[in-house]
Order: sequence, then structure tokens, then C-alpha cells
Amino acid sequence: MTEKLKIIVIQQKNKLENKLEEYLGEHVVRLSFDDVDIKHLPEDTNMIAIYFNDVDQNLTQFLREIKSSKWSHIPLIALMDKIEESFTKNILKLGFSNYISLDTETHVICEDLKFYVETATQKARVFSRISVAIIDDDFLHNELIKRLLEANGVQKIHLYQNPEEFLAKSVEFDIFLVDLVLKKSNGIQLIKKISDAFPASLIFIMSSLSEDKIVATAYDAGADDFIFKPIKPSVFLSKIFARIRKKNAQQYINK
Repeated sequence: MTEKLKIIVIQQKNKLENKLEEYLGEHVVRLSFDDVDIKHLPEDTNMIAIYFNDVDQNLTQFLREIKSSKWSHIPLIALMDKIEESFTKNILKLGFSNYISLDTETHVICEDLKFYVETATQKARVFSRISVAIIDDDFLHNELIKRLLEANGVQKIHLYQNPEEFLAKSVEFDIFLVDLVLKKSNGIQLIKKISDAFPASLIFIMSSLSEDKIVATAYDAGADDFIFKPIKPSVFLSKIFARIRKKNAQQYINK
């Protein structure tokens, strides 16, 4: 595991065995809810793991703050003594990325923690190296997507409010985010042109339309995936990362 990882373990209870430190060593930083100030979390935090038995006011308030902070994109893991299905479903609805049962072998727990951190680290590295074109005539939506990508490390982003603006220069990008319904053009035709011109690029359709025939036609024209509006940030980002990883992740990871 890289030496740069930092896992913040926040405890609702006073006692949590030191088995995490036995495997993860100095990568673990322990805090209690009484001492937590989200503004003062270490800048190099890679993951937040919370150990608790009950959902109380301190926990729910902390989760709200995380969702609206610069830490919203990092893994947020629930550490629980035992897993109960009904309780677990409610926990995930609060905004956790996933949960880990402490009622298992220590090395398994630590391997799970390392998986979440290393995936997030790899995702950040990939995002910092890709270029993205957004082609959508909805200016507000363009800006929201741009800010989301920037907040997650994407530095090369270009906005096009109509296909003509893009086609006039026809620049290659690693990823194209294309609205299916454009005022002055047919999104399907634009996808076909991009796919023909830049076969190595990934094309994502963004649309509130979900009819099977429309979706199928977009794929036939060269789209790689479909992102439904309104955008769900975590799913949106993971879809992009998953496609890059499957297609050519090593190109970005090993640069």
C-alpha cells in the first residue's frame, strides 16, 4: 500500500480494538465525534471510516456536513460490530459508500479498507489526466457537470453549447458527454460523427429520455454508455471511471 494513504477512523464509542493499526500502521488516524471538526480534517485524507452502533444526532449531522464538503467524493465506510439486513439498508441510505463488519478476521477488514482507498486514489489519478468535452445546449447543466468534474480532479474540460461550435474545430477528447436532444441538431447524428472521427474516445449520452429504442439507437451510433438526467454525481463519476478502466486505464494510470 502506498505510503501516502490516510484513513480517518471516527469512533462513536470509546473502545475500538487496535487491530486496524496492527495491519495499517500509521495510515490510521483515530478521532472521536467529540473531537471532530470537519474543517480541520487532514488535507491528505483518503477515506473516512465511522465506527458506531446507533444512528444519533452527532452521526447524522456529520454525514450532512460531509455531503456538502470537499470530502464528499472520498469513500465513507460504516464499521459495525455485526451486520443486520434491515439496519444496513438504512445505513446505506444515509450516504455511506459501503459497510464492513468487524465481526470477521482482521486481515479481511484491512484488505477491504485498502481496496476502497486504493480505488479512490486510482480514480483521482485517472481523472487528473483525462480530457472531457461537454456538448449540451443547457448552459446551467454544463456548468454543474463542469464543477463536479473539476471538484474531482479533471482539469481539461471544454464546454460546447451546440454541435456546430464543436464540429467547427473537431478536437479530440478522451471523453465526450453529449446531450441526446439538442435544439439545432440530432444528438444521434452527432454521436455518429464523433465515433467515426475519434474511435478511441469514450462517448456518454446524457438524457432524461429512457425509451428502449432511443437508448438502443444511441448505442448503435457509437455511444459507450448512457447517463440519465438528473445526474447522480457518485454514479456518474464511477461510470466514467469504470469505462476508462475497462478500455484503457493503464494509459492514464502508468503515465
